[in-house]
Amino acid sequence: MFGYVKPDKDNLLVKDLNLYKACYCGLCSVIKKKVSFILPFKLSYDFVFLSMLRSTLTEEKSVIKKGRCKYNPIKKANFSICEKETLFTAHSALILTALKLEDDLKDKDLTFLKGLFIRPLYKHFIKKVNSLSISEKYSSLIQEIKEKLDALSSLEEAKSGDIDLLCEIFGDILYYFATFELEGEKKKIAGEIATSIGRYIYLADATDDLERDEKNNSYNPLIIKYGSVESVKENFNELDVAISMYAKRALLAFNLLSSSEYTRILENILSLGLGREFYRIMTKNGDKK
Repeated sequence: MFGYVKPDKDNLLVKDLNLYKACYCGLCSVIKKKVSFILPFKLSYDFVFLSMLRSTLTEEKSVIKKGRCKYNPIKKANFSICEKETLFTAHSALILTALKLEDDLKDKDLTFLKGLFIRPLYKHFIKKVNSLSISEKYSSLIQEIKEKLDALSSLEEAKSGDIDLLCEIFGDILYYFATFELEGEKKKIAGEIATSIGRYIYLADATDDLERDEKNNSYNPLIIKYGSVESVKENFNELDVAISMYAKRALLAFNLLSSSEYTRILENILSLGLGREFYRIMTKNGDKK
């Protein structure tokens, strides 16, 4: 995932901001200890959201531990860890990162230098994913994610401008992670939140990459759909409406869940954080309104 799902820190209570940081540090520490010492460098805010959401859905309580950052021993930190869900999120980050790197290596436009960087990372991560796939439950999840990434890759290789379909497929990817081993009403709620957030992430990423993709003559579904970067900017209001719809759908579903220690943080992300992040992206790309 790409790091667009994060809170509006200015509107968080100090204790909630501290808990959010502790959740991030907790996930980072579990990844380093039980998954990969390299993966924390690719950890995004989106996985912290997934960890808090999963913990809320399963009603697993976290344990706060005090310690020092594994990558900066001078720094003291609090670590919020849910034994089951934090580890599952760590595995989710591993699976998506490895399969995304595998997809990148298939890219016909992959440069020699980028390939030199990606290949050793991929070999490191995929070895660990293969170990996970021995488990029947993870084997099914890995296959589902791989199929969706393949479908996404096929559309991108075909230079598709169907942004709605592309967003839908990425929403399906997040759906599988969020609903893993859930049943009944909780699975429905998790699915609605996850598909909406996944669609938001893909659209936000495409919008964020507009200038860079135009400069590098790289594929961007929004440029394909609207014809040019300037035309995309002229339709920022349309994209903003879509982003608002995704956020609203996720928030409506989230409001059906029982409260947890992460409720205020998650509500902040869905009601304020998503919109603020997309506004930042639009402003960066020249929309000053």
